[in-house]
Amino acid sequence: MKTRVWTLALLVAASPLWAAGKKVFDGPLADDGRITLAFGATVADGAVSETATADDEWHEYLVTVPEKVALKGGGVYRVTYDYLVTKDLAGNEPYFYHLLRAGDAGDNDRGWETFTAKTGEKGTRRFVATLAKMDGYRLIIGVHFAGGVKISNLIIEDLSPAAGMVFVPYFVDADERVQLDNGATIAADAVTVDTSGDDDEWHEYLHTVPASVPLKSEGRYKISYDYQVTKALGGGDASFYHLVRCPDGNDKDVGMEMWTAPMGDKGHKEFTAELQKAEGYYLILGIRFKGGIKISNLQIEDLAAKK
Repeated sequence: MKTRVWTLALLVAASPLWAAGKKVFDGPLADDGRITLAFGATVADGAVSETATADDEWHEYLVTVPEKVALKGGGVYRVTYDYLVTKDLAGNEPYFYHLLRAGDAGDNDRGWETFTAKTGEKGTRRFVATLAKMDGYRLIIGVHFAGGVKISNLIIEDLSPAAGMVFVPYFVDADERVQLDNGATIAADAVTVDTSGDDDEWHEYLHTVPASVPLKSEGRYKISYDYQVTKALGGGDASFYHLVRCPDGNDKDVGMEMWTAPMGDKGHKEFTAELQKAEGYYLILGIRFKGGIKISNLQIEDLAAKK
């Protein structure tokens, strides 16, 4: 198996009220044709247990069956499961992992994430992935080298946006649609950032990822989000700001707005971005100098698709 480290995976412990999606997989794990087990994995009482040894490097012990658990190419899916570590990890760089794959390992893998934990630790893993336009995607859960784990309460939800919606309003622990910087974190279905302890001028704390949130050349988009100011602005010409950036050069950036609000203020920002003839545009949310803000309910709507 080819290891691919997706730097966009955001690992944050949180327990928000997640927006519901259409469930593609739900219910107790069982030998019912929806999953295949390997490497000695067993199923009992609605859970799958695996104890991997260091004799092999990759142990893909649970795989969903595409014919029974259909994941549409180009779709957006949220995967959630509970885990209990039953045996300590061991070997050369051991870890637990999951991903969504179509075909062989490669550039079309999505949702790759690794984690480590000690015997007796339990928790919930949750991630969102936008699939490439390919059929046959399947969920893979595995162990790299040696370790034991018990998996239960597996849920796969289809969060694919309705026609015209490019970004639907939720944030999750591992969300390939966004990249966070400058210490921004996800919790309670919102992104929060505090730059009050940083002397830099520009803090672009949230970027959308063009591969997962495509903004078409010469497209016209309505972008909106809710905000709450959590730390007062400070420093010369301090402000919050947003824009849609073109990688071809700043002269093609659109929608730039710098704005201010007092500590504790809550509100809603909305603007229309008319893109120039270029590929790879992405949304940026930022803070100039010092301040703190919480962002939620981010939506990007393709206005051309609604005509």
